[in-house]
Amino acid sequence: MIDHVSQIDTQRFGFKIARINDADRLLTAKFIQSLKDQGIALIITRIDTENLAAINALEDAGFRIKDIHYNWRHSAGDPVNEKHLNSDIIIRPAIAADIKQVTVIAQHAFDGYGHYFADQRLDKDRCREIYPDWAALSITDKKVADQTLVAEYNEKIIGFISVKIAEKDGEKYSAGGLGAVSADCRGQNVFASLVIAGLQWGQAIVPTWQEHYSLAINYPVNRVLTKVGFRQIGSSVTLHGWLNG
Repeated sequence: MIDHVSQIDTQRFGFKIARINDADRLLTAKFIQSLKDQGIALIITRIDTENLAAINALEDAGFRIKDIHYNWRHSAGDPVNEKHLNSDIIIRPAIAADIKQVTVIAQHAFDGYGHYFADQRLDKDRCREIYPDWAALSITDKKVADQTLVAEYNEKIIGFISVKIAEKDGEKYSAGGLGAVSADCRGQNVFASLVIAGLQWGQAIVPTWQEHYSLAINYPVNRVLTKVGFRQIGSSVTLHGWLNG
């Protein structure tokens, strides 16, 4: 039997949470019963937006949409619009001493953000732990990110972005992970500079393509990815399905 339990989610919220992206299985009564028998309380799934029939069927079965993501790509050879670089900041690899500042940025930037916060049944204090923890692990754990870059101005960290080397259909590419900018430094091309630096780092390791995911309602990030040279190649929805009523 495949273990679908998300250990990190389960440990954080104190009950069993599964991540399953196979809509066909989630629409099978026998499979759902097997999850209930395992004590699964919540299922988190992500489905391509094009698959409206599956999304509607999951909604009919009690699942609820909690966020919508855009998928962005920049392929090798695509132009990079470097006119949006901020020459006043320093972009460098993150070090352990940066963790405190980076986690504070993440804490403020992602409060109320994403599918966890959208679920009223999830403890909001636990939700607030997710992004700061992710930001810290992006610096310390290679399973989370292969590189995290920070933007520095006047010896203060004002933004960060992480990048992971991934593989799809036997081909390696780089994937943008978590990133954010201090509220008082937004609108100054800090995030654009971080995106470009992360793209250049990824291309130096695997000169194929880089992908980013962003929430559909994260308009500033979507504008940055567009102006830097990324193009949207898809979208998906995240749904939550509670098995305990």
